[in-house]
Amino acid sequence: MPAAIQVNKEFFDIAPDEHRIAASFIHKVYEKLGKPDTLNSETSWKLVDAIMKVWVGLCPDEFEDFRQSVLDAQSIERNPCEANKVDGGYFPISYPMRLHAFLKVYFKNQDLVDRKIIKKFISRYPAFKVTRFKI
Repeated sequence: MPAAIQVNKEFFDIAPDEHRIAASFIHKVYEKLGKPDTLNSETSWKLVDAIMKVWVGLCPDEFEDFRQSVLDAQSIERNPCEANKVDGGYFPISYPMRLHAFLKVYFKNQDLVDRKIIKKFISRYPAFKVTRFKI
């Protein structure tokens, strides 16, 4: 199988079979759940559960690297008041780039840094909480 295809003057990588199968699975879950587009129902969180399982399954090294970076960040974390003064903000959650992009495919208009969404996300997936402090 070729590593890339050309369309006009642009080249595109061909996704590995397991990635295409995973994307197809996620899309079937999305359709089965009624195509949720916001994180305001348990149904939409079931889609996020499926996305998380696929992401962790396809990218276990990325997940472990992310978990280690969270532990490292927590070890040198400032309290929220200091962080707001020195760092320009306080961020209680972090999304790895690939996972963030994956979530945005299905939840385009969802603000993933909305306080209510952050609390729900962290309660379901505590590994994404990058602070030692209460939110």
